[in-house]
Amino acid sequence: MMTPIAAATLAEQLATERFSIGDARSAPYKLGFKKLIISRSSGAPLPRVYAPGTVQFDAYYAGTEDACHVWADYLQRERIAA
Repeated sequence: MMTPIAAATLAEQLATERFSIGDARSAPYKLGFKKLIISRSSGAPLPRVYAPGTVQFDAYYAGTEDACHVWADYLQRERIAA
C-alpha cells in the first residue's frame, strides 16, 4: 500500500496520461477517476461524494469504472517491469 501522498501523486500522473489525449470529461468524472486510483493504491475507502440519482453521481462512478481499467493496466506494467 502507498502513503496517501504517494497515492495522490500516482492518481494525478495516471489522470494526466489518461486525459492528455483530448478526451473531454467532466470534473466529477475526473474526480471519480482519481479517487478510485487513490483508493486502490492506498487501501482507503472510495468516498461517496455526490447524491445518488444526480448527473454528478453518474459521472463520478463512470470515472471510477474507467479508472478500474487504467489501474489494471498500471498493475500489469508494474509486474512486467519488476
